[in-house]
Amino acid sequence: MKNLSGIILLLVLIVYPLGCSRQSAEIQRLKEEALQKTAEGNISDAIALYQNILQKEPNDEQVLNNLGQLFAVSHVYDKAEEYLLHALELNPDNATVLNNLGSLYLDADKLGPAQEMLERSLKIEPNNAKSLTMLASLFQGQQKYEQALVLLDQAIQADPSFDEAYFVKGFVYMGQRNLDEAEKVWRQLHLKNPLFGPVNYQLSILYHSRRKFDQEGEILKKSVELGVQYPVLYSRYAYMLEAYKQAEQAITVLEKALTLKEKDPYIYYQLGFLELETHAHTVKAEEYFKQAYRLNPKLRSLYHTGLAWSATLKGKYDIAENYFRLAQGQLMQLPVDMQALIHYYFGKYNLKLGKEKEAELSLLQVRELDKNGLWRSKAEHELQVLSQK
Repeated sequence: MKNLSGIILLLVLIVYPLGCSRQSAEIQRLKEEALQKTAEGNISDAIALYQNILQKEPNDEQVLNNLGQLFAVSHVYDKAEEYLLHALELNPDNATVLNNLGSLYLDADKLGPAQEMLERSLKIEPNNAKSLTMLASLFQGQQKYEQALVLLDQAIQADPSFDEAYFVKGFVYMGQRNLDEAEKVWRQLHLKNPLFGPVNYQLSILYHSRRKFDQEGEILKKSVELGVQYPVLYSRYAYMLEAYKQAEQAITVLEKALTLKEKDPYIYYQLGFLELETHAHTVKAEEYFKQAYRLNPKLRSLYHTGLAWSATLKGKYDIAENYFRLAQGQLMQLPVDMQALIHYYFGKYNLKLGKEKEAELSLLQVRELDKNGLWRSKAEHELQVLSQK
């Protein structure tokens, strides 16, 4: 289970009294610099500064907590746990550290320890909206919906401005198959905070599943126009535009996504394939694929598929076949919609070679994997063309 509320950094600046020692003044300066680096998003430098402080003050509770949080947002969970547990040893009643450990364990799917830490935190701070919401998220994943709703109502009462509580509440209603209430609470949250990307995304999915396509398009378009910092919204809107044969507008949306603070490799892959489909710009597409690979080398199946289809368009079929073979060897590491993408382009490759039976098998696999998405519709079109031959 992923922590639906995310990890919130709690960095408290310690102000030293006048007349402090030279070492204390130096530590204060390093802490201030670490806070500044964190605010700038320079996590590696902030970590180095905090570790420097620990060499002088190994039991600084605040620094241990902040280091744990920085490693947590960097997804280095073992280091995060090490520092947070050290902080907890120094002060077992530190609700902030307990809360952060609960968040860490929840994000790492360690549900037993997560529940223990969150319940301990709530004994100290019973009206902490973040702790209540994270525990509710845990219960939601365990299908303990009534318990989750009680906690969420308590969180909202404690802090009506805490958006994540409403967000998780929508998931609880989804679990209860109460789509009307899920849509209602997410819609209210969207109107309250239109820049909250996760709820805009979930609401668009809900609209799609309920065949409210106009509302889906409206919320996606508005999110892009507002510059919401959530790349997957741009990706979803671009797929929607592409499905409506508006490829140029889709490219514009994806190019805007490249300006966001968070760089998403899937955006680069989507742009690359769209450039190949729309303009056959192999050089430009391959540059997008390379940038995506640099961002996340683990997605090499998509990288190899992009290069394979680019080689296919150049008529270099032997090279394309080698790349496709590499892509299929790592296929199961990807989400099913990305697996569908790879099968789709392999099917198109076989169509180019006149291997209609092999192409049909790949396109049928797309239809099986992608139940109602863009790749299924593309595959259905190719299968229809095949059936008419």
